[in-house]
Amino acid sequence: MVYFHPKLSLDVLFSDGSLNTQEPLGKSKNRISYSKTGDAWIDETGTYEIGFISNSENEITHLTFTVKTEFQRGEPVTNAVEPVINDAGIEAGIKKYEEIKNNNTGEYLFADEILNQLGHKFRSQGKMDEAIAIFRLAVKEFPMSFQVNDSLAETYLLKEEKKPARKYFKIAVKLNPEYEYGKKMIGELKNK
Repeated sequence: MVYFHPKLSLDVLFSDGSLNTQEPLGKSKNRISYSKTGDAWIDETGTYEIGFISNSENEITHLTFTVKTEFQRGEPVTNAVEPVINDAGIEAGIKKYEEIKNNNTGEYLFADEILNQLGHKFRSQGKMDEAIAIFRLAVKEFPMSFQVNDSLAETYLLKEEKKPARKYFKIAVKLNPEYEYGKKMIGELKNK
């Protein structure tokens, strides 16, 4: 059976008491197995839940699909770091980041997107050295993030620092092999 939603098409296979689907959000090409728990089918990580709604003749008429997420409470760490950078410089800001990270009480949130946003803010203000330092911190903290590697490459490119720009474009392409602009930039920066 294939069920359609305006934004989701879910290929559900049921055989020998086992239910599986493709990875619903397209994060991988692997199929996911579900176990029957009460009235629902839940994957082994507890992230996805599938339910079926039947009519009076016991025919399945609807499928319910739930993605369970956990929301963390807290303030972006950059809210504490940015004022320090503006008042005392980038080194003091990075030192503040490390202090908060090492003594984290759960009050602050850490994510590549948070650092990436701050780096872009500095870049848009023409504070290229601060932007590069934040993107480098983000790459150190989240080396598998395509987003921050690409942002660092772009910022080096804007500063006309071609060798490091090429290095980080290569990493970005390795993380996202379909990144055509990155491939183009690697070629353009090859002998520069």
